[in-house]
Amino acid sequence: MCGDVSLSLDLLKKRRYNKQTIKKFYPKERGPELKSRNQSVDMTQGVIWKQLAYFALPLFLGNLCQQLYNTADSVIVGKFVGKDALAAVSSSGNLIFMMTGFFMGLFVGAGVIISRYFGAKCYDRLEAAVHTDLAFAMVCGVLLTLVGIFLTPQILVWMRTPEDVLPQSIQYFRLYFMGSLFMIGAAIATVVSQMVSAVLCFRKLMQADGPYRLVPKRIRFELPMLKQIAAQGIPSGVQNSIIAIANVVVQSNINTFGSDAMAGCGSYAKVEGFVFLPITSFAMALTTFTGQNLGAGQYDRAKRGARVGFTCSTLLAELIGLTLLLVAPYAIALFNDDPAVIAIGVRQTRTEALFYFALAFAHSISAVMRGAGRAKMPMYTMLVCWCVIRVTYITLALKVWPDITTIFWAYPITWCLSCVVFLLYYLKADWVHSFQKMH
Repeated sequence: MCGDVSLSLDLLKKRRYNKQTIKKFYPKERGPELKSRNQSVDMTQGVIWKQLAYFALPLFLGNLCQQLYNTADSVIVGKFVGKDALAAVSSSGNLIFMMTGFFMGLFVGAGVIISRYFGAKCYDRLEAAVHTDLAFAMVCGVLLTLVGIFLTPQILVWMRTPEDVLPQSIQYFRLYFMGSLFMIGAAIATVVSQMVSAVLCFRKLMQADGPYRLVPKRIRFELPMLKQIAAQGIPSGVQNSIIAIANVVVQSNINTFGSDAMAGCGSYAKVEGFVFLPITSFAMALTTFTGQNLGAGQYDRAKRGARVGFTCSTLLAELIGLTLLLVAPYAIALFNDDPAVIAIGVRQTRTEALFYFALAFAHSISAVMRGAGRAKMPMYTMLVCWCVIRVTYITLALKVWPDITTIFWAYPITWCLSCVVFLLYYLKADWVHSFQKMH
């Protein structure tokens, strides 16, 4: 599948891996066949649900930490500055995701490629993918910063952000992308924590043993590898952008209901972010699991893993949704004590929480399709269901029922529609042989 990809003992020595690494990657009892340094990340063997849970747990904890610091700014401004400031921060959330979502999705492609080569034991291709991905990430980071700084005011105006919160929204958004140290605000804590996180990740990769070890001088563009990453990542990036664009349209309609609505919906969005964590964690685990097992030719195991992932993700999401229904007033009040803000946040919670199973199911199948190399299918489904239909529904329905609850129903309706499409495709399509067809 991957050509002459075995790492010889001479090559390992030439690349200056230490003796322990050479021993682990070149055990005598296995001859020339290579072995992963850490069997716990090899998802081509072992009990499926344990492998998925073991892989998803650190992802969940990492995402939890990120969500906590992303939530801290809303808590600080909502409690100590006021609901107008909270509205400003909230209005920026969807816009930030629109800017970052494409790049986040783009690098999902790197994860798919890495998982495939890991499962197929193509370790030299895996190493090339890691370093090409890092080079690509650096270029994209610079581009994102420039776009975020210079296009902020105009985009916020297009979103119909009320004039009373527009200056604070612009300030927060620019601080998010600049990391300016000349002004005091909650955004600075976000920037600093992201920088520390990035440094720690780089350090961990540089200290790792094996083909995924980061060697700074090897960070470069390998064009064939970049094309593979882009082919898998661009559809995922477009998918994220589609969702973000639709949510920006939704946010622009919420903005017309005033600062109370903006603050209430923004508070709910922060709470929902925690609900979303197990869903995204299982989705990432499913993408890796699918990529590794299809790369290794274990088609039945890939199917069983998909079913286990669907079940775990949907059940957990619904359990959290039911719990959130009970604690909604207290959860929203963490961000602001204003009764009007709490009422709107609770109303949105009670409209959407019972349908979290559909959100989880849609993301799980989408993750499996990405892991199978069929990233275009989720992109097209999201384009139709989560963008075109959602925006059309809001545009038409608000004319008949001009109430903010009408907007809230856009999410459960489009989640359920996408589930139907995903389920039909999953049952009918031959997705397990996608990699064979590529070659």
